Amino acid sequence: MKKFFSLLTIALTAALASILLSNQQKSEPFVVGKPDIKAMSSLTFSPEGMLFVGDSRSSQLFAIDLAQEGKATEEVSFRIPDVDQKLAAMLGCKPSDVMIHDLAVHPQSKDAYIAVSNGGADWSWDFHLPNDLRDAQLLFKVDAEGKISEVSLDEIRYSKVGIANPVPEDIEHRWKKGAKLRVDVVSDMFFDAGKLYVAGLSNEEFVSTMRVYDFPFTENNKATELEIYHGAHGAWETKSPVRSFVPFEMNGEKHLLAAYLCTPLVTIPAEKLEDGAHIKGKTIAELGYGNYPLDMVALEKDGKTKVLIANSNRNMMQLDIEDIEGTEEISEYAPMGSGVKHQTLPGGSLYQMAKQDAGHALIMRRSPNGQLKMETIGAR
Repeated sequence: MKKFFSLLTIALTAALASILLSNQQKSEPFVVGKPDIKAMSSLTFSPEGMLFVGDSRSSQLFAIDLAQEGKATEEVSFRIPDVDQKLAAMLGCKPSDVMIHDLAVHPQSKDAYIAVSNGGADWSWDFHLPNDLRDAQLLFKVDAEGKISEVSLDEIRYSKVGIANPVPEDIEHRWKKGAKLRVDVVSDMFFDAGKLYVAGLSNEEFVSTMRVYDFPFTENNKATELEIYHGAHGAWETKSPVRSFVPFEMNGEKHLLAAYLCTPLVTIPAEKLEDGAHIKGKTIAELGYGNYPLDMVALEKDGKTKVLIANSNRNMMQLDIEDIEGTEEISEYAPMGSGVKHQTLPGGSLYQMAKQDAGHALIMRRSPNGQLKMETIGAR
């Protein structure tokens, strides 16, 4: 009898696990209502203006239809010196409390969208990121004239899909005191050619994962385990997520250029991103330990594709995509600055960066007076 109940318990446990996994992977069609977003961990747009929100806390991805957005009639340029002051007045808090979790630019209207919390006072360590400290639950729109308005999500058209096998909610970060690994279920996103690429962590043996979702969302999605050689650490790593990435073409094939904590740059062939696969990226640069690569954008200048990398503890860096192909793989200890040819650009204190148009990026940085400003820049 005990054996019977033991087998029954195993069977019920397996069935429950199957149901939970199915729920995590379940996709839902577009509906009108309020999406159950717990944390706006990452934002990105499709070329048509669909806003994607990655929610690490609930382990879900949302597609938000901002149908009211029009198309900009001329090229816009941002130069707003006091974004934090304006937001603080709206939130009823100090400017130092305002924390921007992510930034994305609508490809049609050129308005900026920012995920916001008032957790800035908790930010006391260089290695903390906004999502480590607070959940962003407010979405604001900023136009080039400096007008800021809150985006209501109470009655909006949206669809969603669950993220399978997320990091459990209770696991502590192994070296960030007070932070949970769950916040990196989604560390960065990019939409390209009908697919949403999502970098982050899973609960699999090799934690670092790149997920690929067809859009409109379906249940046929891919999750690939990633392994990279970190030259500054002199070791292969599987637990650190991609912090930022962009797709690019090399020899007629699509690749991802990915940056990790302490700034190794890695190329990953997109065709190898298969469900359940385990692949090794090619490390092509070591750009600086003790640094978070905050954002990457690919811009066109003089007929060339240039990638800008915004950093937490380094100035902005720039490289040419055409220099990647001939760069040798780093497979042993490498000092800072090794690998692909790149240049360091003047100006630091970057906070956020997003692609604005083919030749420009929108950045947020701290001014010498401490204010958070938003401005348009181009590649050099």
